[in-house]
Amino acid sequence: MKKFLAILMAIAVLLSMAACGRLDEDGVLYIVDHWGDNEKQLDKMLKETQRTLDPQQVYASITYNEKMFYGAYRVKNWEKTKEDFIENTTFADIDYCATYLSNESRLDTYRLSTLPVGFAAGHPCVYEVRGNRDQEWARLTLATETGGTRDVLCTYAVEGNQITFTPLDSYTDLRDEEYKRLGVEYALGQDSLTYTFAFSGVQLTLSNGEDSVVLVGEEFSDDHSAYIDIGGYLAEGSPALEGLDWISASIGKKYESVTLLPQDETIRTRERAAAVGLDGWMALYWISYDSEGNETQHFKELVYFPGSGDVTILTDGEKVYYYTDNYFTRELGTLTAMVEAEDKAQLEQMEEEEIKVIAEKKANLLADLAAAYEAAGLNVTINEQTGEIAMDSTVLFGSNESVISNEGKTFLQQFMQVYTSVVFSDKYTDFVSKIMVEGHTDTRGEYDMNLELSQARADSVRDYCLSAECGVDAAYTDALNQMLQAIGYSYDKPIYDANGEVDMDASRRVSFRFIINLG
Repeated sequence: MKKFLAILMAIAVLLSMAACGRLDEDGVLYIVDHWGDNEKQLDKMLKETQRTLDPQQVYASITYNEKMFYGAYRVKNWEKTKEDFIENTTFADIDYCATYLSNESRLDTYRLSTLPVGFAAGHPCVYEVRGNRDQEWARLTLATETGGTRDVLCTYAVEGNQITFTPLDSYTDLRDEEYKRLGVEYALGQDSLTYTFAFSGVQLTLSNGEDSVVLVGEEFSDDHSAYIDIGGYLAEGSPALEGLDWISASIGKKYESVTLLPQDETIRTRERAAAVGLDGWMALYWISYDSEGNETQHFKELVYFPGSGDVTILTDGEKVYYYTDNYFTRELGTLTAMVEAEDKAQLEQMEEEEIKVIAEKKANLLADLAAAYEAAGLNVTINEQTGEIAMDSTVLFGSNESVISNEGKTFLQQFMQVYTSVVFSDKYTDFVSKIMVEGHTDTRGEYDMNLELSQARADSVRDYCLSAECGVDAAYTDALNQMLQAIGYSYDKPIYDANGEVDMDASRRVSFRFIINLG
């Protein structure tokens, strides 16, 4: 929650900050934001940069997947161009579930265009099926022969340079007597629409062999020099671009800004600049400062996929960086990893306000734990997304050992005193249902041997924490005996550095992770 509020404050500040954005003769918009006096330095840096990435080569050579289509796309200036679209597009009878927004589904047949007017894809943009992550979902917009449009709920899949949309035959929105959402039931249809695709900067071309259509990212206006907006939170499982947790670049008629937030909250970015080309090229340059004031300069050339709003997908030609989450989808994904498997369906069907309440309480609990450990002088690493509280295994064990050292016992005594005083406080009564002690290794060595070691270490830590020697307050021992469980993961869950490489030292760890009680 604190990070969320910080972001809102940052956005508010950015709206009033000095910045400049302009389109040059090569179709590149430059944006410079600054809190210091380095505007000229940043501007000069970008202006003198020689491109090394060719967007068209990257688009042609990269391996595509469904997540690269997350976002919203549309035909440019539909109201002015729809007559030409209808005249030059083939129409066919298409079966689809026309009333998927109600709790009674119905299969209808309409004569619709075989090419889309637009589509929205991925969980940030398709809300109807947010509780059904077994498929990748899209809302395909097809035209009628009279110039209207119909939204068709689909699944979609990508293979090579082709994307296939499969409409639903039925969709039922399940709700209880109080009209709270319980889930959905659906069935896929037999028909599908397959297109060959090609990205080219702000444009995405779809072809069905007979006809083709050019779509643009929804946030790109018809006059591309007037407005560009890209941004989003780092998605779970994605490598972080130079350790950035949130990226936003906006060039509009009212304001221009670029915002870059590091994953490490002790690091701050001030001076920053961006260049965005209509051909898909993008460059970011920023200066970051750590808690001691040390300065680091960063520069990165990228190619972007023209999604929209809270969806930004970037690549340097080798790695793909997925900034595809807004606040709600990010918190939902985070909480899904912090509940029992049987509670995930319940969580995913909750309303946004319910999710917000749980997310805030989770964030407050982690913040209280972090503050308590800092006050106690204990060195632990807290992952805000997973809720994992990790300690260096070298503090607890010798190399390849599972017997806790004397130093490790002292550390665990202090650790558990802090942990139980916060988790079992009145503020968080009944919020935690289970506490997992998890063992992890680095990626070296045989998997089975690492699995045995990680499980043995988790068992040792759990057993010691439940022992009288650990000295946990007697008021908490009964609850702790019921809640504390141990599991080893071998190297199934390594820690990655900012470049997406396995951090061997950080991966060797024992961690505590609480499971949330949804009630």
